[in-house]
Amino acid sequence: MWSRFYTLRSFSTFRNMHSTGMKRSDFLTLAGLGMMLSSSGLILSASRANLYASGVQRFAPGMAQKDHSLIYPSPLKPGDTIAIVATAGIVSDEGTLLLMRQELEAMGLKVRFGASVELRHGYFSGTDKERADDLHRMFLDPEVKAIMAVRGGWGTARLIPLLDFEMIRKNPKIFCGFSDNTTLHLAMLKHAGLVSFHGPNGNAEWSELTKNTFRMVLFEGGGGLGGSVGFGGTAEVGGSVGVEGTAGVEGIAGVEGIAGVAANTANGRKVHLRSDGMTTVLRGGGASGPLIGGNLSILISSIGTSYQPETKGSILFAEDIGEPPYKIDRMLTHLKLAGMLDGISGFVFGTCLNCKEAESAFSLRDVLEHHLLPLDVPVVMGLDIGHHERNFTLPVGWPVELQADTGQLSTWLPD
Repeated sequence: MWSRFYTLRSFSTFRNMHSTGMKRSDFLTLAGLGMMLSSSGLILSASRANLYASGVQRFAPGMAQKDHSLIYPSPLKPGDTIAIVATAGIVSDEGTLLLMRQELEAMGLKVRFGASVELRHGYFSGTDKERADDLHRMFLDPEVKAIMAVRGGWGTARLIPLLDFEMIRKNPKIFCGFSDNTTLHLAMLKHAGLVSFHGPNGNAEWSELTKNTFRMVLFEGGGGLGGSVGFGGTAEVGGSVGVEGTAGVEGIAGVEGIAGVAANTANGRKVHLRSDGMTTVLRGGGASGPLIGGNLSILISSIGTSYQPETKGSILFAEDIGEPPYKIDRMLTHLKLAGMLDGISGFVFGTCLNCKEAESAFSLRDVLEHHLLPLDVPVVMGLDIGHHERNFTLPVGWPVELQADTGQLSTWLPD
């Protein structure tokens, strides 16, 4: 597996690549600025680019503190091994483990369960050290190409002081999970510069949309999905991708259920994720920036820690479960007072399962509008992100574009 080392000249360069596709000539030009071959992942280094060209900006939000470079892990291929580890709570149902094995094997992956999955320590799946050691083993194992959290719950933050982020940076690979695993996404981005993926835990419901977006984002070439994935009731695309090398993408406007598109280019793919008919636009428009966020409660708990993310310039996203609007109000107030809403480029609120308001109280929409509309940035709510059977896989820390009017997130992914 080869990968690239190149620089991005601010997000305008990314948007140009994003809309037109990355040509071979572009790739060679970037290679001239500083390219190296690696078996582990694509590395973006804004600091090195300053030696070669003017106008290069640091890719600051969420960067590793030591060298300000961002690593995108190598994609999966059929036959690769994915390891399932417990970062927090216990999984006591063997049927759940069997189901996740079946779902992942159906995608052509080999599944390995870490020792932590079977351990017990109070309400944790093993002691903090046992869970951290299991995660370390999977990063160090060259046969393991991706790591997935078996579930969320509570306890991931207790691992942070025990994790060797320098080792993780030297052995980058896909990490996927959500909920309490937001802590790991933020910490690995901040301390290792590693892009990880807010997506299903192993114990997910694995709906068709969840499975298809997981494959489309994490597998080489989009997992063979080509043009479309999603759920029923919508018709989209019809040549809207506009990326070089996308033969076969146009002419599918009549296909039902398009929530995402993966289009191959010479050196990567443009991916669109859209929750058609289920989103509410609070403020329209478009924006771009690194995608930062996760579970809102966990995002709040990061404030004041070593892994608190830099959100300025980002597309900030959040989701939660079982939190009435007054608690969402409290958390958004905390974000605002901590300065984490200052200078964001856009905001995406995913699902909030069982977050209904009491009669005559402010609605969730009321709360979001109160805090977010004064920011004068694109805001959309209701994307398939979070504690729901439909859960997008999203690259945390990676540049994305938000089109709030259509409820769509787009990005360019390397292959």
